[in-house]
Amino acid sequence: MRTAAKVAAALGAVALGVGAPVAFVVQGAGAPGRPDSAELWWERIRRLPQPVLAPPDRASSVRAGGEKVERVQVEARVLEERVVPAQGPVVAIAERDELVAVATFDDGAFAVERDGTAHRVEGVAAVNALAFDEVGNLCVASDDGAFVAAPGERARRVASGAFSAVARIDGAVWFAGRSGVVRMEGGKLTRWGADQGLLVEQPTSLASCASWLCLGGVDGLIKVRVDEGRVRLERLDGALPAQFVTAVASTGEATWVGTFDGGLMQLGAAPLAPADGLPEGRINPRALAAAGDRAFAGTPSGLLVARGRSAALVPAGGAVSAVEVSGHGGVWLGLSGRVVRLDVEFPSEQSALAQAQSRIP
Repeated sequence: MRTAAKVAAALGAVALGVGAPVAFVVQGAGAPGRPDSAELWWERIRRLPQPVLAPPDRASSVRAGGEKVERVQVEARVLEERVVPAQGPVVAIAERDELVAVATFDDGAFAVERDGTAHRVEGVAAVNALAFDEVGNLCVASDDGAFVAAPGERARRVASGAFSAVARIDGAVWFAGRSGVVRMEGGKLTRWGADQGLLVEQPTSLASCASWLCLGGVDGLIKVRVDEGRVRLERLDGALPAQFVTAVASTGEATWVGTFDGGLMQLGAAPLAPADGLPEGRINPRALAAAGDRAFAGTPSGLLVARGRSAALVPAGGAVSAVEVSGHGGVWLGLSGRVVRLDVEFPSEQSALAQAQSRIP
């Protein structure tokens, strides 16, 4: 079967069978402080090149929430795993039906079918983020521009410049980069940038925030609204646990923000910071997803899960460099050379941590 036909068939599939999962119990772990520098951390995870996202040249001032974070016992089940034909860390994941698109920065993007067959997305490199549009085209944010790839076809550039984030919001696809944001809807592209007063210092992520667009970057979080072509901006200064925002995710009702070294925060609530007992404070770029009342964050130490002011750290055998909610249940985790779909269950009641610790096989 031709590649295009195989990928198109995968896009058209609607049911996903799950084998017998293996259950294991993990405990929150990790320490608030880390001896390595920001520069070494960014180099190790190799998420973004220096021109797009440089480490901060100032010390971060982490703000505690002032309320204790309770570390709880959670049950995690591996639902499935797909291997990526690349050894680098998976930096982006997007799911459509049974097809999972993944990317590493060095090796580009791949469409991986349920049976493990992987198809390279030709024409893109230096990939930072992925998203599917409403009709099944893969949208790619890369250092070389914004790209769109129809199933089985070579990607085509739709906007020039370096882009570090992409998201589908209310039927449109938004790209974010140093020059501003681009909205793609119905084949039409509209760009807002410095001329409209929209300028984010090295943006890392974007998500819907109710009727606003939230842009995270080295210089914090900006809420953007476009009304009849006019841009309104609202900067959230002083509200975050740390100024350097690495990830933003939203459920439509709640917006979560991840930071470089200050932990997590649900907008409108107190931060969950290492000083409050959060087991890991460093959230990897764009490695944040939200579902219901829960947040799932990729960190150098594994998957950080939070609900209210309770949290746990699920060891994953290494850094979790991407997270995406699955329509088939659970969340996808990006690891080195593979993605794993994991289901995480919080206890019905708050409980103390067990002493035993397991790892994702």
